[in-house]
Amino acid sequence: MSKKIIGLLSLVLMAVLMLTGCGINTEGKTAQAGQLSFEVIQSDKLPAEAANWYQDNFRVDGLHSFTVGGDRYLLLSVGEKPTGGYAIGDLTLIGTEKEIEVKAKLRSPKSGDMVTMALTYPHVLIKLKEDGRQLRFGGVQGNDPIKAGAAKDKQDSGTYIGQIDNNSIEIKVSGVQDPKEAHRAFRLSEEVKSTFDSYKLNTGDEVLFTYTVNEHNQQVITKIDKIKR
Repeated sequence: MSKKIIGLLSLVLMAVLMLTGCGINTEGKTAQAGQLSFEVIQSDKLPAEAANWYQDNFRVDGLHSFTVGGDRYLLLSVGEKPTGGYAIGDLTLIGTEKEIEVKAKLRSPKSGDMVTMALTYPHVLIKLKEDGRQLRFGGVQGNDPIKAGAAKDKQDSGTYIGQIDNNSIEIKVSGVQDPKEAHRAFRLSEEVKSTFDSYKLNTGDEVLFTYTVNEHNQQVITKIDKIKR
């Protein structure tokens, strides 16, 4: 074999080794050391045991975790946004021996973009194998969640669906076309919770309610009344 051919083969081998060492991922970006693979799923692919967990948390800013059947489901939400056009991108999971760091970026609509003029709750749901490591939330770059007390109390109406647990109820909010967005979980303030039985609400009752946003970006009902027809 000539020296010219040997030299050419050596260059090819070096190029292959360099590409392998860089860890090029499927998006063509250089993978970070310890970067984990995961599967992005839709909420209808969740096991039945996780349905309530999802409904309670997809509007709540932060990182939420649920484990069932050897799988770990992570829900990353950026809370309530005033319009459409927001999306979570560049989601990255970096694993070390004892923990998994989760971080992402928020893409916001630009001036002049055509967006849905309605409240939205951007979030992403992923699935990976449970391995016992602790989670560490590295934040969502570009996210500026609503702060408690930053907005005045809001009033809305809807159809009472039922009580989720001792702390929360579900209401189908009036005027929202998308069924997934219309059905919302609301927490009860301590005052409303202590007298909730006295409201005698039944599934299908029309209600008028006032709510605020707490420090966890949860919608908390401070007043609720049955609308009499």
